[in-house]
Amino acid sequence: MDIYNSRSDTVQFCIYEPGDRLYWFSLYPGGAARATLAPGAKFTWTGAGTRPSVQVVFFVNGAKVGPRLVPCTAITIDQGGNILNGAPRQPSVKDAIHHVVVLMLENRSFDNVLGWLYADSSNRPPRNIPASANPTFDGLVNGEYWNTIPASSHDAPGAGRVVATRGVTNTPWYQQPNPNPREDYPSFLEQMFGTEGPGPGARANMSGFLANYAKADPANPQRIMQSYSPEQLPVLSQLAKAYAVCDRWFSPIPCETWPNRSFLHAGTSFGRLNNGDKLYEDADPVPNLTFYGGRRTVFDALDAHQVSWKVYHDTIAGPSLTSTQFWTVWQKLTHAAAPLTEFERAAKAGTLPAYSFIEPEFMLGANDQHPGPGCDMRRGEDLILRVWNAVSQGLKWNNTLLVITYDEHGGCYDHVPPPATAVPPDNSAPQFDMPGFSPFRQFGPRVPAVVISPLIEPGTVFRAPRGGTEYDHTSILATIRDWVFRPENGYPGVPGDWLPSARIAAAPTLWPVLTRTAPRTDKPAIQRSAPRALDTPSVIEQPLLQENSLQVALAVEADALLHAGLATRPAAAGAIDADAWKQLTDVAIARHVQPG
Repeated sequence: MDIYNSRSDTVQFCIYEPGDRLYWFSLYPGGAARATLAPGAKFTWTGAGTRPSVQVVFFVNGAKVGPRLVPCTAITIDQGGNILNGAPRQPSVKDAIHHVVVLMLENRSFDNVLGWLYADSSNRPPRNIPASANPTFDGLVNGEYWNTIPASSHDAPGAGRVVATRGVTNTPWYQQPNPNPREDYPSFLEQMFGTEGPGPGARANMSGFLANYAKADPANPQRIMQSYSPEQLPVLSQLAKAYAVCDRWFSPIPCETWPNRSFLHAGTSFGRLNNGDKLYEDADPVPNLTFYGGRRTVFDALDAHQVSWKVYHDTIAGPSLTSTQFWTVWQKLTHAAAPLTEFERAAKAGTLPAYSFIEPEFMLGANDQHPGPGCDMRRGEDLILRVWNAVSQGLKWNNTLLVITYDEHGGCYDHVPPPATAVPPDNSAPQFDMPGFSPFRQFGPRVPAVVISPLIEPGTVFRAPRGGTEYDHTSILATIRDWVFRPENGYPGVPGDWLPSARIAAAPTLWPVLTRTAPRTDKPAIQRSAPRALDTPSVIEQPLLQENSLQVALAVEADALLHAGLATRPAAAGAIDADAWKQLTDVAIARHVQPG
């Protein structure tokens, strides 16, 4: 095995067994010692034996690079600190990225938080990908887009039009829309099609948001047509302009949180269309807590190839939503999500795992930006700023790709009709049958997706090539796939144990957005809005009263009861049986929901 140093300085390295997770004793040079490799030098290690691969760790100017699983043929540490398979060569942009970080927030459409981003320049950004001689941004325009009640009157002469407006004016502005829009599957269809039952061949026209929201807020339904201005959400807006934003990133399916998050983690919802088991969620606000348990996700696929990952959550109560939704008892014990402070420490030191997934606080002092009485958009802005600061001030900033997105639109208005061109992920039958309509061919409304890296030009607005598959959450999985499983890493192709979703296979990746060959040297000073006192909310103000966050709270409560020993663990490591979860959620409801 040949090890090359193509750098202009001396590096140190250690070689470990492929399955080593402790890294106490190396195969070479042995024990806790480190080998030294001079600039431009090559070292040939003859101790590989029959091993097809080993793990290698480099130390560059005292900073740790790796561990990295590599084939026992040849590797190179290059000037940028990248570990490349093979003899020295010109590195690609995929070599330059060592860490992918995803922050997923809750329930906001693209127009609701970014629709006015480039309005002051007539929706003309500096650049598009794919490149265009006249760059465009599909944002809002004063007076151009509206809804009516009923939705069928959208184009009728004299109909009372409520137009999409710039800036949220209802008070408090940072809590809107309040009350929370309806989020079940039929409501999303009504928002998109103007009816809960679109027939065969129906096309979304985005006419039903106002009529649907009137069911939640009959006195003031027009608030659903208000969208935040860049001045109200300065952190997200500044980052979107300083790096890249996608103006055609759709939620994978037209439904709520758990199925869409499942597409991010697994490339499919396994047929699910609601969090719970009923068609109308107001009749059953508790999610099905057993359905996803133990199903294969990106975390399992990365584990199989010893690619590091970690789930982080900014919470003070209970386990992570990913844990609650997917992990078996055994996985909960072995994968425990880490606090956001640990993410910040790792980012500063340059020791983040290859893939980091960050969850917000859904409950006490919620910063997930989920609409409703416990929402404070400013808290979400502070979380985004905190993650940005950790990454951009960290040791491996030049080697990090950060994605900030939202799981689904949450009933908030968006003007762009999602196409019915999605690739069904598998052969799962839809949870609710609707003759002539395929939910897995229908994208949900657009959600914000901001992509950040010093390898991205400022002012980039990107979208899929015309006629190609649209961006959605599975694009993140496709990006990870093409980053990990490539010939430079010793993979002749995508391995058979990767996630089998056809949606992932068809999804466009983020690699075309990283157009620079060298990192930018400028770093924007992202400013939050004017300082203010954020009161600690009382229990009654918590998003426990919101439909979706109530579901999270009940799941977290049940999970906590399990870990406190108040429920019987199954004999084998696996998901909790339905009766046990029913008992736990009954207790959770009794604790959180008071009569009247």
